[in-house]
Amino acid sequence: MTSNQKNWTVLLTSMLVIGVPVLALLQMNAADEESVTLVLRLTAWISFLVYVLIFITRPVRQLFASSLTRTMLNNRRYFGIVFAGSHTVHLALIIKFALDPNNLPPTLLIGGAAYALLYLMLITSFNAPAAAIGPVAWRRLHKTGLYWIGGTFTFTLVSNFLSAPDNLALQASTVLILGAISVRILAFLKNRGRTARLA
Repeated sequence: MTSNQKNWTVLLTSMLVIGVPVLALLQMNAADEESVTLVLRLTAWISFLVYVLIFITRPVRQLFASSLTRTMLNNRRYFGIVFAGSHTVHLALIIKFALDPNNLPPTLLIGGAAYALLYLMLITSFNAPAAAIGPVAWRRLHKTGLYWIGGTFTFTLVSNFLSAPDNLALQASTVLILGAISVRILAFLKNRGRTARLA
């Protein structure tokens, strides 16, 4: 199986694994408001967990060199494709059930930019588009997308947490994203210290 074929397999499999149970649940409950809310939260939570894994993979490798962290880093592209598949299901649900016309400006500016970057990152996970833009532009695109999407998650989680501080799921999610940011900071400080010692 070629690299591109594996990308398509991972993308379609992730969408099916997440999308089929979601559709089944909505069919069984006639897409009532409670079911829609549940599947929106579930797909957002799955996407968030996969994103956190992507976000910490490289810094964890820098902090803890092992066969496990090497395997994680080598497969980070596929984690990203799973994230794209999961978040595509989430986007379809938003468009179908939860798009609020009164909230279009901020949605288009923040969430729309995040999805645009997500799909640009997905497209350039395939060999020909990646080669077409070159390694420098590829790194800039993927770094920008990684931080923009992370910033969107962080802003949404912290805002929701401040409005509902007793919600256990929001507490856990906020701790998780702040922990992931801390891991990145630690890896950055470690690398800077190593660079200073070599200078």
